[in-house]
Amino acid sequence: MLGSVSNNISDVDNLLAQLEACQDRVDEALVQSDFEVLIDLSEARNSLLASAKSNKITPSFETDVKRLADLKIRLDYSINSLKERMKNLGVDTGRHKRALIGYRNGV
Repeated sequence: MLGSVSNNISDVDNLLAQLEACQDRVDEALVQSDFEVLIDLSEARNSLLASAKSNKITPSFETDVKRLADLKIRLDYSINSLKERMKNLGVDTGRHKRALIGYRNGV
């Protein structure tokens, strides 16, 4: 795994910082077309969000909401870029995550 994901997220600022760091690594992995890293980062991001949900963390300031909106824009761009790359490789983009997992597992 690409670093530890805190399962004890206690505040929004900590969560946003970790999500931003994760997205930075996603951007780097996209530049390098490192699909295995993208899979791991997707799992790390989901873990962060699940931890935040279980700790009932929600943004309470306008700046937090803006940071989340910016992250959403970056995430959407990353997903679209990934789908386009998978499509160029001849993969059904509706199943891009399954294709990535198959790629990682050597299938």
